[in-house]
Amino acid sequence: MYNHLLVGTRKRPRAPQQHVIDMIKLNYIAAKMAFNQITAIEIQNIVDGLLNDSVYADEFLDIIDIKNPSLADVLPPFSKFLEKQGIDVPNKDEAVWQIIEHHIENILNGVSDPLESLCSLIKDVYWDYDFHTPTKEYLGDSHAIQDLIGLYWGYDDMKERPNEISCNNKFGVEGIAELKKEILISAKEWKEKFDNRVAGGFSPPAPTTPGMRVRTRRFTKTTGP
Repeated sequence: MYNHLLVGTRKRPRAPQQHVIDMIKLNYIAAKMAFNQITAIEIQNIVDGLLNDSVYADEFLDIIDIKNPSLADVLPPFSKFLEKQGIDVPNKDEAVWQIIEHHIENILNGVSDPLESLCSLIKDVYWDYDFHTPTKEYLGDSHAIQDLIGLYWGYDDMKERPNEISCNNKFGVEGIAELKKEILISAKEWKEKFDNRVAGGFSPPAPTTPGMRVRTRRFTKTTGP
């Protein structure tokens, strides 16, 4: 009885659906940009991933079609895209906190293996940021990552001398399992300490007397008879 209401009507075409942009990942990328730790190919891969997630932007046209791109080619349009999302590239002092938080969250949320996340954290910030100047006692304590740094170097020793270096008196596979537990514990401690500060942002640490020691108390070396 209502067929007459349908005469001459047409359905409007739906606009392409845009998926929710992973802002956490984009903020992490922006923080890495502060350390100049991103390549043109990485930016193209990021944009390709966004397109696969049905995220579109005019700036992507200036990125995806370039063969053998240089950073000078793709960085300006990508930075403009970030700016439109309300994301600014931070300075190094701000970026280091953001990168640490990113990897801590990955560890706690099980996004990646704890050891892989720790290695990524060290790769992202350890070599390109001055942790020595603000250190009070153990390297990295200005940012509360002294235990994580110690765990990383303990892992490095375990790889080189698997029959000599243990974690919590465990060797080999069992030792690595103990190491991952310790990484998770340290991540939880960091989160508890800085949970409130993350919401309000971090302040660069004040310079103190330089220190050079690395905290590796969980690792022991076996001695001969």
